[in-house]
Amino acid sequence: MARRKKNICWDRAFDCLAILLVFSCSPPSAFADKTLVPENRAGYWFISPQIGGAIPQPAKSTISNSAGPAFSGRQEVNFDSGIILDLVFGHYFTDRLHGTVKATYSRGIPSTISNVSGFSGNPNEGRTIPSAGSGSAIGTSAELRYDFAVYDNGSRLFAGIGATVVRLTMENLGPEPSPFHISDSDTAYVFCALAGYSYPIARNIEFTAQYTAAQVSATSYTSTIGANTLQVHTNSDLRHLGTIGFRFLFD
Repeated sequence: MARRKKNICWDRAFDCLAILLVFSCSPPSAFADKTLVPENRAGYWFISPQIGGAIPQPAKSTISNSAGPAFSGRQEVNFDSGIILDLVFGHYFTDRLHGTVKATYSRGIPSTISNVSGFSGNPNEGRTIPSAGSGSAIGTSAELRYDFAVYDNGSRLFAGIGATVVRLTMENLGPEPSPFHISDSDTAYVFCALAGYSYPIARNIEFTAQYTAAQVSATSYTSTIGANTLQVHTNSDLRHLGTIGFRFLFD
């Protein structure tokens, strides 16, 4: 039941995001028209704080533990809660083409860890067990975007590509009943494709909603626990992210 409650929290969060997207895509009203934002954005700058999260999906890893085969195998870490905070700074080169740099921070707290294979002789072999610890990331990215549709009410559809360098940190992450937890960091490289929507809500202020598909490179982590060495390797993985926020335009 506890697992289901956590999933419900995520479901409601993404339901809210969907409602905001529907609202922002609704027909133009008296509060949203092109006079609120520049009709030609060439030369304009903007700053955009955003908040969001990743669609929950297992993080797959391979565990190599010098303590023996009972503590080595393949695991899936299930993150049921987390947050992404972005601060985007951008510039319009033309009315539609713009570039951005972004500082990003994210944190995830796993609920369970599944012992998918291996761990022969371990009493938790093949089981899903509670997890401890957390994971966090801090990084910076550069993106190139293009507004490929501009509507009479001032709203715009945009798409783009980008690259991110991020420092991932595992903080005492591991199965709750086990003494073997990872506390280490590694650098990951992320290539992403994104699509989003902006909607004017006040003078030079827009509401934005964005989806990002992020391909994250493989990472490795090592911890020494007593006389044993614990190594964790993750494969390259595709992550799906959603954020909402506001964009403040200025020249």
